[in-house]
Amino acid sequence: MKIIFTGIPYFSEKLVKELNEFDSNNSYYFFDTYYSFFDRIKFILHTANADLIISFNGVSANSKALNFAILLNKKIWMQWHGSDVSIAVKAFKENKINSKYIKSSKHFTDASWLQKELGEIGIDSEIIHFKYVECKDKNKSFLTSNILTYMAEGKEAFYGYEIISEFAQKYPTITIDIVGSSGKKIEQKYENIKFHGWVDENKMNELFIQNAIFIRLTQHDGNALSVIEALANGNEVIWTQPHKMTHLATNLAQLESKVLQLQKEVIERNLQVNTQNISWVKENANKKKVLTKFIEKIEQVAR
Repeated sequence: MKIIFTGIPYFSEKLVKELNEFDSNNSYYFFDTYYSFFDRIKFILHTANADLIISFNGVSANSKALNFAILLNKKIWMQWHGSDVSIAVKAFKENKINSKYIKSSKHFTDASWLQKELGEIGIDSEIIHFKYVECKDKNKSFLTSNILTYMAEGKEAFYGYEIISEFAQKYPTITIDIVGSSGKKIEQKYENIKFHGWVDENKMNELFIQNAIFIRLTQHDGNALSVIEALANGNEVIWTQPHKMTHLATNLAQLESKVLQLQKEVIERNLQVNTQNISWVKENANKKKVLTKFIEKIEQVAR
């Protein structure tokens, strides 16, 4: 089968490369129809004999690529992630959602809360996972019981900076390492908050080992890869979304309670990693299992 991915490149390019390496029975292509003129041409040429078009983000407005796929009566898979769901919900409330794509596609997401949000606006979706982490048996313990978090540059407020800064003020002895953001546009008031900017994989691994607790305080989210990576490292994870292996916190009071509780637990076990989190990732988010199920679903939808 010939499978074409389009949409936002962030996950698409990497996933297409992995699928082609993992699966010799099908052919996978990614064309950046958002930002590349040449890829738009390639998309048109390749779509004619494609078995399935995967839009790797949910579309609720206008898409020339999907219009062309519908014109050729192609099967369409729409994968919803996070912000695209928020956009669709807003469009639905304003009666501006493009139902043509909704009716013409089979819908998927990888988070139960996104599935619920989509259902509330009449989009019936199925859960399918595509993110995986290969666990490496490395560190057995952390260096400190401190905190690590991620914030995108320029979007610190969306990633919970206000809550984190209030927490830092109340607990000056707890260090908070922030990756992603360099903090250039933020008034840095607290010495216990350290901005690292964009870091490579080696530095990220160092920071996972340095800090026993990983927090993700986004205002809205999909099934975040950074959460899976933290679980794979044995970190304790605090998140604004419900997950059986993480701890829920959506405000300062909840964050305080969870951090202090988890620090106590981590110290009592001599900073040892959480082996249950590692085992969960090995069972549920390993490469072979995730990609095998994803390919099986592709073949089912494309038939």
